[in-house]
Amino acid sequence: MFEIALCYPYGINELENFLKDTNNYWKKDVIGVSQEEREIIRLSNFYNEPTKKGIYLIARQHSGETPGSWVLDGFLRCLAEINYKDLVVWVVPLSNIDGIENGFYGKDNFPYDLNRAWGNPPMRHETLVIQRDIMRWKDRCKPFLAIDFHAPGACERDGTYFYIISIEKNKRMHEVEKNMVEKIVRQIGEKYISKNYVKSINYKSRWETPHFADFIRDNLKIPSFSIETPYSLCRELLMKKDDYRKIGEKIAMGIIDILKFKK
Repeated sequence: MFEIALCYPYGINELENFLKDTNNYWKKDVIGVSQEEREIIRLSNFYNEPTKKGIYLIARQHSGETPGSWVLDGFLRCLAEINYKDLVVWVVPLSNIDGIENGFYGKDNFPYDLNRAWGNPPMRHETLVIQRDIMRWKDRCKPFLAIDFHAPGACERDGTYFYIISIEKNKRMHEVEKNMVEKIVRQIGEKYISKNYVKSINYKSRWETPHFADFIRDNLKIPSFSIETPYSLCRELLMKKDDYRKIGEKIAMGIIDILKFKK
């Protein structure tokens, strides 16, 4: 039997190395446990800054989608390197920790796809834990944006793209999210971005229950979108760790640009 990795692995060891590299800029807390009793880790830069805008980040709802982790890694390294202090950032980097540790690939991990478990009541214990953390976060900052880091189907290689709410569901929020994405895309540049870089979900799923972005928009009334970065290849470019991190860095700078514009 042969096992072939589509992308570099990212788990607890990589996260611990990241924390060492960023010189304790990020605080590490345990916000609950998974259904198999593994710790669910949340990182943050500030605990309580009610006058500052806040952003909530999540990755690895689909446990095999490691490109999302490497992009998030670059995003968080960028903020630590410049010691950015104008944004409250809370992040759950390894949300589907059981799937990650067990080596489960992609969607539909037992008993329910984590990113389709965000209804009321939530269909996964991990989702309940993270929902409660989001509610703590919203009371300790001015909620501004939430982002979910993913990877697309393994055959996709056109570059990074964004899923935003459809214009049919909410025209005003669609325009808000699209304008944000446009500013981020200008930072990322043509090397890594897909020609079709703004999409809305229009495919059928076996799970028609709410996902992370639905929960954010419905309960916090703020923009939320997911970012999809491909495995291995971006067109003809063989993606390395530094390429993923560079995309994350550019996304972080795009968010900073948006904040400056809002001011």
